[in-house]
Amino acid sequence: MQSHRFPPAMHWPLSANEREAVRLTLLVGRQVLSGCTRAVGRDHTGERAVGLVFTLRCARLLGAVGVACRAGYGHEALCMARALLEDAVSLAYIADSPGGRSLQWVEYEESRKKYLLEDAISIGVLDRELTVDPPDWFAKASAATDHWWSGKPPTKMAGALAHERQGIKRDFEVMYKPLCDAAHGSPSNAFAYVTGSSSTGVTWIGDSSSQSVMDACRDSVLFACRIVQLAEELGVFEGVSARVNRTFERFAGLIV
Repeated sequence: MQSHRFPPAMHWPLSANEREAVRLTLLVGRQVLSGCTRAVGRDHTGERAVGLVFTLRCARLLGAVGVACRAGYGHEALCMARALLEDAVSLAYIADSPGGRSLQWVEYEESRKKYLLEDAISIGVLDRELTVDPPDWFAKASAATDHWWSGKPPTKMAGALAHERQGIKRDFEVMYKPLCDAAHGSPSNAFAYVTGSSSTGVTWIGDSSSQSVMDACRDSVLFACRIVQLAEELGVFEGVSARVNRTFERFAGLIV
């Protein structure tokens, strides 16, 4: 019977290019956050406020991707890259009709809260008799049963984007399904965690593919570039898109 050893490390050591990819990802996160910081406090209402929220979340997700990849968890970071792609699609969908859709995005929050509370009561997690009196908006809001704020899943939103959003539509067509596989634990992705050697019987627990760190960093920064460009279109800030795009171009020099 073959023996199996489980090493203390949960990942392979990062290569020089992987370390540079992590550095660039964290740099873009700081660039986006810097733009958001300057924008906070200005007169942001409607679509500008929604755009600012998306870009703040973008900066946080980039930081999380960078930290995870630096620790060797590139495969797990692909789940956050997927979130950035979905955010890019949502913000592009809002930007196509900013007035009405930004309000729809905001109002979804109250409807979703009502749905989740009523659902918790119906399955017995909460006792209706013990639930505190809801605020006024609760009685007026309709329970949002749709999982997506627009009533459309990302596939439908991406398909409905205006012609000038071809870049985001193409990103979605090419990358969304593989990123979903990483998030949902499909067999092809789950097997990335275990590799073995017929000669030594050594089994490594951890992501055996150095490509996942590069993919997570590059894809996340690409989607961040899309989000920042949309935020500028909505009037959140100026000049940030040029900086993050220049940083993204430096990924072209990294070869695994």
